[in-house]
Amino acid sequence: MAISTGLGMEKLFPDDKALDAVKNMTTYFKRADYADGVSAGVEAIAAQTGDPQ
Repeated sequence: MAISTGLGMEKLFPDDKALDAVKNMTTYFKRADYADGVSAGVEAIAAQTGDPQ
């Protein structure tokens, strides 16, 4: 699994932060807790980019 950011997002959400989000999501996915895994990923992206959700 990967999160691919475009050039416009690279400054707000760099590759190392994307990798951290994927690692966090994977812990949920391994337990078949897909909803919480996706939520964790969205929250990580929103927190890093300043989107208040």
